[in-house]
Amino acid sequence: MNRFKVIYSVIGIGLVVTALLLASRGLPEADRNLYEKACAISTRTIYQIWPDFGFSDYPMAIRSGDKEFVIEDGIETSRRPVLPVIAATAYRVDDRINIFMPSSTDMAALGSIMEGITSRSEMLFVKGFSMTQNKMSDEQYIGIMYHEALHAFQLDHHELLLFQSVPIDYDENDILEMIDSIDEIKPLKRLYEEELDALHDAVFNPDEYLEHYISVREKRTEMLKEYFGLDDVKKIIFLENYYEKVEGTARYMEANVIMTLGNQTLYYEYLAGIQDYITGKERYYRSGMGLALILDQLSDDWKSSVFTKSESLFRKIQRYE
Repeated sequence: MNRFKVIYSVIGIGLVVTALLLASRGLPEADRNLYEKACAISTRTIYQIWPDFGFSDYPMAIRSGDKEFVIEDGIETSRRPVLPVIAATAYRVDDRINIFMPSSTDMAALGSIMEGITSRSEMLFVKGFSMTQNKMSDEQYIGIMYHEALHAFQLDHHELLLFQSVPIDYDENDILEMIDSIDEIKPLKRLYEEELDALHDAVFNPDEYLEHYISVREKRTEMLKEYFGLDDVKKIIFLENYYEKVEGTARYMEANVIMTLGNQTLYYEYLAGIQDYITGKERYYRSGMGLALILDQLSDDWKSSVFTKSESLFRKIQRYE
C-alpha cells in the first residue's frame, strides 16, 4: 500500500509541475519568430512603402488561447484578452494604441477572424465582418501584422479626420445591405464588373487604361442614382471612399510587405483579386489597394496628404491623371 501511495504521490507532483509549466508558458515560439521576422524588415524598406511609419511603435498583442501576450520594446507580458472576440485590428487600451492579432495557430484553426478598424467605443468591427482564411503562409501572416499596424498609425495620427468624420446616423450594416442588393440589379452589377476589370488593367498599365477606368467609375456612380435615392447614393459613395482609404491603404501595406518578404506568387494573387466581383467590405479593400498602387505611379508624395485631407483616393486619381 505504501508503494502505491508513493507512486500516486509522484504522479500527482508531476501533474502539478506540468500544470504550472503550462500556465507559465509564454507566447508560442512560432508566433515569437513571426513577430521577430516582421521586426527584422529594415526601417528604410518600410519607409519606402509608407514614410514615417514604424512597425514597432505600437504594442503587439497576440492572442493564444485564453491569454493575450503583449510585446513592447522587446519585453513580453501577458494579460486576459481585452476584446470580446478574436480579432485582427488596432484599438486603444489605456490611452495606448495596441495592434491585435490572433496567434498563427488560432488563425489557421478558426478559418475566419474579425477584422476592421474604428475609434468608436461600440467597435464596429465586432458587427460581424469576417476575413476568411485558408492555409496561411508566414509572409501573409506578417503582411496582416503590418496591415493592422498601419491601422494603428491611422488611429494614432489621424483619428479625428478618418474615423470621427463618419456621420453618426450612418449605419454600416444598413449601407452594406444596400451595396449587396446591387447583385440583383444586372445592369449596375455589369458596370461594377467592368469597373473592376478596368481598375485591374490600370494597375499594370495606367497610361493605357486609367482614363477608361475613371470613365467607367463615373458612369457607375451616375447609374446608382437611377436605382437608389440621392441620400442613399451619398451614403454608398461615402462608405466606398472611406473603406478604400482606410482599408485599401492597409491592404496595400500588406501586399507590399508580402512582396518585400519575397513571396511574389502571393503578391500577384493579391493583384489578380482586384478584378474579382465580391460582396461586402472586401471589395473595397481590393479596389483601395489598386488605387494606391496606381497613385504610386502618378505621384511620389501622395501618402503625405492622403490621411490629412478628406479627398478620396479616387478623387486623387482624377486630379493626378
